[in-house]
Amino acid sequence: MPLREKTTFVSSFGDNIYYTWQKVIELTEHKTVILNQNGLKNNIENNDRTVIRTFHLLQRPFSFISGIYHLATSKVIFIDNYFGFYRLLTFAIR
Repeated sequence: MPLREKTTFVSSFGDNIYYTWQKVIELTEHKTVILNQNGLKNNIENNDRTVIRTFHLLQRPFSFISGIYHLATSKVIFIDNYFGFYRLLTFAIR
């Protein structure tokens, strides 16, 4: 799949990514995707540059698969915790 001008955040602790997300929005033209497990408390909302998705395999399998698509097509990925399935992924440095 082709990479897109997109930054994806995987957040298991809700607001860990807030300040990094703000800087990405401020300094780049990237669209941002937030894959979240526990809900966000800060003022991050879906808009023309940010999409928020639930990312939990057992509770919402379809949203988990959608999240994998966003990870596969993002130029930049930020992860705030260990997720077991990442050990199965292969990342290429370009």
